Amino acid sequence: MRSANLTGRAYLEMRCTPSGNRELVSRALDAAVSGTTEWVTQVTRLSLGNEPLAQTVRLNVQVEGAGIVWVQNVLLAQASQ
Repeated sequence: MRSANLTGRAYLEMRCTPSGNRELVSRALDAAVSGTTEWVTQVTRLSLGNEPLAQTVRLNVQVEGAGIVWVQNVLLAQASQ
């Protein structure tokens, strides 16, 4: 993620719904960008607990304020605990 003249902050947010259950949310608040930045890596992780599969996964860019935000090279991966 990269930003230019961002008056607030921007970060990744992942929303996941495992097998019809309630929606789970994870945010990369610790790596939020603001102002003008070079490219930074943001990672957000979400544990599904005992659920084997996610029915839906949405990746959002939350922007609080005004400015420009770029995102590139998005990777969604499943990892073991």
